[in-house]
Amino acid sequence: MADLPKILLVSETTLATTKSGVAANPTLFNLFNRFSPERILSIAPESATIAHPPQSPFDRNYLDFKTEFVPRPRRGRRFVDPFFRLIDIQIREFLPIPHLDRITAFDPDVVVVSPITADVLVYGRQLAASLKKPFVVYFMDDWSALDRRCWFTGGIRRTVRQLLADSDAWMMISDELRDAMALRYGVPLRPTLVVHNPVDLATAPPPNFELRRSGTFRIVYTGSIQPMHADALFAVAEAVDRLRTAGEDIELVVHTAPYFEAKYRDAWSRWGVILGSLLPYDQLFRTLQQADLLLVALSFDERQAHMAMYSLLTKITDYMATGVPMLVCGPKDCASINFINRWNCGLTCDTPNVADIAEVIHLHLRRPPSDKQLAERAYNCLVERFSTEPVQARLQEFLRRVAGARK
Repeated sequence: MADLPKILLVSETTLATTKSGVAANPTLFNLFNRFSPERILSIAPESATIAHPPQSPFDRNYLDFKTEFVPRPRRGRRFVDPFFRLIDIQIREFLPIPHLDRITAFDPDVVVVSPITADVLVYGRQLAASLKKPFVVYFMDDWSALDRRCWFTGGIRRTVRQLLADSDAWMMISDELRDAMALRYGVPLRPTLVVHNPVDLATAPPPNFELRRSGTFRIVYTGSIQPMHADALFAVAEAVDRLRTAGEDIELVVHTAPYFEAKYRDAWSRWGVILGSLLPYDQLFRTLQQADLLLVALSFDERQAHMAMYSLLTKITDYMATGVPMLVCGPKDCASINFINRWNCGLTCDTPNVADIAEVIHLHLRRPPSDKQLAERAYNCLVERFSTEPVQARLQEFLRRVAGARK
């Protein structure tokens, strides 16, 4: 891979996967895990590298930068932190760019900026303006849509627009997100690579297409439970509880972090949800293969539309690797439901009505052969288009073109 451009990767998402019960977003690791580590220099806020240190082979070539400059009081921090965060951002704007000498010595061919908070948003814009290198902005969701925070020299929405307008190309998690952000920020479309979380089939166990013919019908949900997931997940939990009360042998198992277990303890108890621990990524697939149906949940709340409508969830491609059918429960025309319908690789339910959700699930309690066909189609689609090799091949070609854009 010596012909690949050298990449400076700037994000709060480090090159790591979930390990030892600590959640991390594995997308960037999965996108770059077969790239030569000598040709990638990653940089993230120091809080991110402490929580999720880059893992082998990327643990020898990374940097971090400070994001908190104003000392916080021991008491009442949560009340003053939003104001102090704006001061921190303003200080970051005024200070010299950290590690600029190391970055200049690395001499990247392409800068990839993937922000999920104001920290990388601001630092990424500073780097892009200073280095004068081809750069790509990569958004995995529209987190900035409702964030109207401003500071003396800028603001969230203004900085997002600058990054989109000044970049040579975009990477987006979905076509829907690309179109929504171009419209929201009034920026003409740039050359765009729509890229989803790839699955490394070399490390995933073989899919299990043989449906369980007996025993409790098990629905499994994995991952965090943010506001963009919660109400849809609870609707499914209530639907499962209704089916069980009506005499069906069915259970919902939720694998999530202890924080979400505690936060929604009353909901789990009310609807008889079984809690499993958060799954390390290398244990994910074998656990999922013990399910009859895998659940993706996206909020129906209009206040969460900027997140639920445009993001294609990481777990979808993970689920495609298992050989188990999946159900996406979310709003009509959201990116995740559109993906399932486009590739005809799963079940969908686009209503929050509990009775309707229960009816959809009830149709599959006897494990019809059509579910096996959906799982097979999902896996074949993954192999051909969304596993590591085809995704990384498209990514490499895309970055080569971007690297040559200013030559």
